[in-house]
Amino acid sequence: MLVCGGLGLASGSAQAEPGFGPAPLYHWCPGEFWRPEWGFNFDWNTCHDDHHRDGDGDNHNNDFRG
Repeated sequence: MLVCGGLGLASGSAQAEPGFGPAPLYHWCPGEFWRPEWGFNFDWNTCHDDHHRDGDGDNHNNDFRG
């Protein structure tokens, strides 16, 4: 029993450790934190995903292609 408790503690502590975390994979909005390590933010003034601004709706003519 003591061995099982020790293993549970070890695995629980590995999961509880906070990590750096990946860049936002889909969506970002002004006011949310942006790390420089994530790369270029093509529009600091509008909610957007990696290529498309929310305000553009279904129009993809102005998508960021960089």
